[in-house]
Amino acid sequence: MRTILEGAGFRDVSIDAYERAFELGPVDTAVGFLLELGPASALLREASREVKERVARDLREALVPFDAGNGVELGSAAWIATAAA
Repeated sequence: MRTILEGAGFRDVSIDAYERAFELGPVDTAVGFLLELGPASALLREASREVKERVARDLREALVPFDAGNGVELGSAAWIATAAA
């Protein structure tokens, strides 16, 4: 990323890692959120009801281990880049 920004003429490039727990609420809320707003929503738009139900069931099963009793928490990370033009 630094090479790209500097190659584009930016200077004083700073790149910092940002990590935080992504709190999704109760398991059923998390499933709904991920199916409606996540990348799966576009893939499932034209899917049959049976496929959607199977995906929701499998996703729920996959999320249960990430619920420590206070809702689903998933790790998330991003890079925050700042630079001067």
